[in-house]
Amino acid sequence: MSATSNVPTKDETVNLSSMEIWGGNRNAQESFLLPGLDAWLHATAHSGQRGGDIHYLSTGANSAVLRFVIADVAGHGAEVADVATRFKQLLAKHINQLDQTQLARALNEEFLQDNEGGRFVATLLTSYYRPTGHLVICNAGHPRPLLYRQSLNVWELIDYEIETTVDELMNLPLGIINPTDYYQFAVRLFPGDYVVLYSDGYSSIRRDGKPLGEQGLLDTVRSLHCTSATEFGERMCRALGMHDPNYARVDDETLIVLAPQDQPPPKFSMLTRIAAMAKTLGLIRIK
Repeated sequence: MSATSNVPTKDETVNLSSMEIWGGNRNAQESFLLPGLDAWLHATAHSGQRGGDIHYLSTGANSAVLRFVIADVAGHGAEVADVATRFKQLLAKHINQLDQTQLARALNEEFLQDNEGGRFVATLLTSYYRPTGHLVICNAGHPRPLLYRQSLNVWELIDYEIETTVDELMNLPLGIINPTDYYQFAVRLFPGDYVVLYSDGYSSIRRDGKPLGEQGLLDTVRSLHCTSATEFGERMCRALGMHDPNYARVDDETLIVLAPQDQPPPKFSMLTRIAAMAKTLGLIRIK
């Protein structure tokens, strides 16, 4: 069935200052004016105005750290909208945890305390650290982001391989089992690069009767040439056929496009930079 009536019709431009937040599980299409980073968001529920995908953006530490979260409750549309709203409230409660492994553990533990429906939440936590240009990623069972390297003119998946044993349950979706441990890693970004964060509503888009998957999305974005996150996001949605009146949505859909800008980072002392980066990466504990 067609669900094009749910697609937001125009962009809104949002200015975020230090410590402000923007998020929810409602339909949205926004461009964000962030210090050192161009960002664009597209979120559409499977049906209606609310769904099971959560988007969350925030700034902190004088805009030195920009955080982007996509979370996907198992199921879609109105049936899981209330669960998504509750999970967004938990995000807001714990978002000041700079170390995303600590954030993931706190969310997992608290979500499990009142998870009567047995739902789980695939979650992607990312923080862009402006002083060094690193994107710190903690992936809890979520689709892997896409990365464009301008210097190499290549697209690739952002991933980090880690060996685990049966006794080490790591980076599972939130809400499955407690305790679960989480790891994170950092990727250096440069002006001209693009990062695409997306829920599995995008990789589930069907062509010739089959889901696109990661490879299909990579094939799609390789043909796009843009100069901003907004232009890239809009062209990607168009290339995927999402503006076609006969487009049939199969899941909630959330897309965030990030594009680093050639803008001087805030001036901090070397000690302050090291301490903030260490906290973000979990090298030292935040009290």
